[in-house]
Amino acid sequence: MDPPYQRRVPPQTLAPAYAYRGYVERSFAAPPPPHAPLGSPTPTVRRVLATRCAGYAAKPTPEGVCRCLTSIERARGCPGPARVWLTEASLEEIIDAWLEGAYRLDALAEALRAHPTRRNDPELLAWLNTLKHPHAQPD
Repeated sequence: MDPPYQRRVPPQTLAPAYAYRGYVERSFAAPPPPHAPLGSPTPTVRRVLATRCAGYAAKPTPEGVCRCLTSIERARGCPGPARVWLTEASLEEIIDAWLEGAYRLDALAEALRAHPTRRNDPELLAWLNTLKHPHAQPD
């Protein structure tokens, strides 16, 4: 029997990346400040990388992480920074960084698909699946 403090989340399946395209426009989140375009390093990304990546031989920069998560193509082309971000950040930090405008959900979903362990995280997948567009079509 599971301890009462553990949440039980049913198994989830990650939707294709295109299902998350355009969510920012429908989101209730405040847009990023005008001086910080989408993909700019945010306080959450900076804090996570500064406090948890000291042991990495090639420590990713906040700029590199945010830049590679601004499009699906970039997420496929630079898996290293995205993998570090998904490994080190908690679910709450992933959500906070998205709300701050650090990256797009479709790029995050594409990076998550390639992650060895986090792609099976039921809480992260459940959160992402609540945001997917119900009628999304591939290009």
